Amino acid sequence: MERTLAKGMRVTFPDGTVIWHRQAIDTFIDALRKIGSERNPMITGIVLMLLGEALMFASWAIGIWTVVFLIINMIYFVLSEEPGLRKRFGKEYEEYCRNVPRYIPRLTPWKPNDKLPVM
Repeated sequence: MERTLAKGMRVTFPDGTVIWHRQAIDTFIDALRKIGSERNPMITGIVLMLLGEALMFASWAIGIWTVVFLIINMIYFVLSEEPGLRKRFGKEYEEYCRNVPRYIPRLTPWKPNDKLPVM
């Protein structure tokens, strides 16, 4: 996703869709649906990278930092970011959260008609 802040916000999706400024805010949930494998892919990537470094360098310090980093982010997302998104986007975000895992990716991206199997 590409963003520029000149006269507004421009978001370009892999399928070529371009949206601007206020439209970008209004269609945030649609943007999430396009990448609906997990809610926090960057955190997952960083944790995997840190774990790899801890193993490669046999470093307890990096391993401990990985755990601390994950705990801090788990607390931040649950207590700060997600409540704001729930308030801003309401039921759409609730449905998204029920169907897209926070950190472990789904095998296929979620689409609004998809439901997770009940376990």
